[in-house]
Amino acid sequence: MSCIAGVGGDVPSLVKVAKSGRPIIAIDGCALSCVKSSLARHGVQPAIWHELSRYDVRKIYQVDPDPRQVEEALKIVIDSLASLEVK
Repeated sequence: MSCIAGVGGDVPSLVKVAKSGRPIIAIDGCALSCVKSSLARHGVQPAIWHELSRYDVRKIYQVDPDPRQVEEALKIVIDSLASLEVK
């Protein structure tokens, strides 16, 4: 796991990790796609990308998401890992 804020903030060591070629599983919380955009600024495409709002996990200011929706989204993310080629 790595800090996407550091990639977006151009922290050299974190940008280096992001560009290292390892598969990246990117998870965005909403349609603004900040994670995907932060990676793209450095020419990095995630191996897998998820936008939680597509799974009905809504981002509401000062409100925790419904745990059932989070659990369902987590299952989708975990299931998507099967598509990664293990090296």
